[in-house]
Formats: sequence, structure tokens, C-alpha cells
Amino acid sequence: MEAEYDSLNVEFTIACNQFAQVGGTDHFSWSELNDGWDGGNEPVHSPWGYIVQDLPGMLENLRAIAVADTFLNIPSLPLSSGYRCPVGNTNVGSPAKTSSRHMAGDAVDISTRQLWGTLFESEWRARYDKLKDHAKSVGFDLEDLTFDSYPDHHLHLRID
Repeated sequence: MEAEYDSLNVEFTIACNQFAQVGGTDHFSWSELNDGWDGGNEPVHSPWGYIVQDLPGMLENLRAIAVADTFLNIPSLPLSSGYRCPVGNTNVGSPAKTSSRHMAGDAVDISTRQLWGTLFESEWRARYDKLKDHAKSVGFDLEDLTFDSYPDHHLHLRID
């Protein structure tokens, strides 16, 4: 795996002894955090992955707040991406081919389209902003991203 980071000129490397095969939480499986999305990681890497230690707990805190918020009206937080190996990051067309925090295991994307994509855009946008506020309150860095930052309007969260 370290060679893959080097061969694709990724700006950082994760040591082999930091990768794991198990993890997750009550509401976020290891697969969901690592490779359970379209175009995620190369099959050769499964079930190996990497998630920064604080990320699952922060996601659980965000989930608890979001599910309790009656305005959001959601049963859970669907992840559309978590850890990506460098090849997987290239496969999904990331504009940050050498610096995506997904490759560092400290970023996830929440599919707001899955949550609210059937609503009028103004309602979807209001819920996105509320979820973003909740994410900030539990310590996520949102890198000044907005509803319009990505075409699918996913909420990109990372640990600073």
C-alpha cells in the first residue's frame, strides 16, 4: 500500500502497520467507512482500510444530534464515501488526486441527495446547512464548502 501512495505522488503516506481489517461502530460499518461505495477502493485491498481513530466517534455524535433534530427528519446518516486508497481516489475522479483527505482516512462524505434529494432545492439546502452546523458543533472541519461545492451536494466532513 505504501508503494501505491508513492507511485501516485500522494502528498502523504500511511504506514502499513496503521491499516486494519475491522472497525466501525453501532451505526457505521467497516465497509461503509472504507469501501462500500461505488468506485471506492481496489478489490485487492479489501478488507484493509484506514480510519483516523476519532472519526467514528465524531460520526456517532453527529448522527445522534441529527436524528434527534426534528427539522432534519432523518433515520441515519448515509455515507457516500470514506477512506479511499490512492487508486480508488483516482477512480472516483477526485479533483484532489494527490491531497484528498479521504486517502488519509480522516474524511467522509454524507449523501444529502439520499436524505433530501426529493425536496424542493430551498428545503434541501436549508437541511444541508443545518446538518453542516451540527457537524461543526461536534468538531468537523468543513473547509468552507457549501451546498453548491459538489454537483451531488454531498456534505464533505473531515477532521482537522
